[in-house]
Amino acid sequence: GREICQTLVQGLQSRQQEQKYKHGSTNCKACDSPTPSLKEARRGGGRLEYETRNFFKSTGTQYIDTGWATTTGMICEYTAEWQSSGYIVGSHSADEPWKRNGGYLDYDRGFWELGFGAIYPQNSSYERNLNKKYNVKFSTISGNAFLDVEGERLVSSNESQTTSSTNVYIFTQAERLKGSDAGLTGDKVTKAKLYGAKIWASDGTLKFDFVPVRSVWTGEVGLLDKVSGRFFGNSGTGNFVAG
Repeated sequence: GREICQTLVQGLQSRQQEQKYKHGSTNCKACDSPTPSLKEARRGGGRLEYETRNFFKSTGTQYIDTGWATTTGMICEYTAEWQSSGYIVGSHSADEPWKRNGGYLDYDRGFWELGFGAIYPQNSSYERNLNKKYNVKFSTISGNAFLDVEGERLVSSNESQTTSSTNVYIFTQAERLKGSDAGLTGDKVTKAKLYGAKIWASDGTLKFDFVPVRSVWTGEVGLLDKVSGRFFGNSGTGNFVAG
């Protein structure tokens, strides 16, 4: 009886060890390699598995509506590669679309811009290249607004502004989609690759920690928010491209 019991215990321990190091777990040795690891998220009450991707790309018709709006500004940091002029993360005022909220690369006219309420400080001396990866961090919080690219402060403002009332979008803005974007150049939806993004509310709360993913089961590409565990898919037409 003792030998049978010991055999059962050893078998259980072996299965627990296999479970501990299964692919997709934090202890998986394979997941320490560059091979994309499997992540789990919950969507619509069901359980889906996603694999993380290096980036995801909009070809000019795909974008994401985060469902979150702010009138007190935000801080955002992301890494992206533009293929056309436009916003990667941003929003507008619904009543006054010239009031912007976000960092903007206007490659066509040759400047970086911080959309900060009704003022738009610009920098035309820093390099601006398409198909090149840039790390961008911006703040649209009154009294502490700035735009940094690759760790270099391009513009800043200590003015007081109300920045937005529409939802924050990825690859576009709500008013830009409607064409009431106060003369901004480029496509309504930015052609770009996004490698990841974090967005903080004005009180310092981390609202989103986005990573590009693809569904193992459906192939759908989008962003997985590590804060909420929620998957954000395409709100536009066509399909995102996973890289």
